[in-house]
Amino acid sequence: MRRKNFKHGLTDLPEYRAWQTMRLRCSNPSNKAYPNYGGRGIRVCERWQDNFLAFLDDMGRKPSPNHEIDRTNNDGHYEPGNCRWVLRKENDRNRRSNHLMTYRGQTKPLVAWCDELSLPATTISKRLQAGWSDEKALSTPVANRRPFGSPAPERQLKRPHRARISDEQRERVIELVALGLTQEQVCVAMRISINSVGRIVNQYRSNRLPR
Repeated sequence: MRRKNFKHGLTDLPEYRAWQTMRLRCSNPSNKAYPNYGGRGIRVCERWQDNFLAFLDDMGRKPSPNHEIDRTNNDGHYEPGNCRWVLRKENDRNRRSNHLMTYRGQTKPLVAWCDELSLPATTISKRLQAGWSDEKALSTPVANRRPFGSPAPERQLKRPHRARISDEQRERVIELVALGLTQEQVCVAMRISINSVGRIVNQYRSNRLPR
């Protein structure tokens, strides 16, 4: 089996990883997903089981890196005619574990209701686990939820506190400027803002002007 598939040199393809994952979940009891696949009797068809090239020929390349393999009939096997590439959201809708909810006279998967009502799926799942009814879980507003894509509320910014500059620091600034350092260099050396250095220098110069 391994000799046949390693000859094609395509093991780095994302489709190859999908093929390997599909086989493991159906045939390896140690795989964490086995109870939901192989444990339920889901199998990989004989054509695909040991032949990645046959799988790739039937399924084709993924339309995008975000696509996953999905079975149209969730109780059916992995085989041509029952498998397709879909986006994760659509795949989630088809999962056996996706809870069906009845609300307003309609029954839909939990993720479908959350999309339609702009509700967080994790919050609805927790409500159901806590014993809430379908109607209460979907009709109760979610507190402090900002619509997706909307800007965050503006916050009033506090003006930064300006550290007091001592007389000793002022004298040192003047000394460094007198030695030929630029105000930018003094700013770095003294670890004070360029604006503070400028104010000290200007004040010193104005005090030295004749009156």
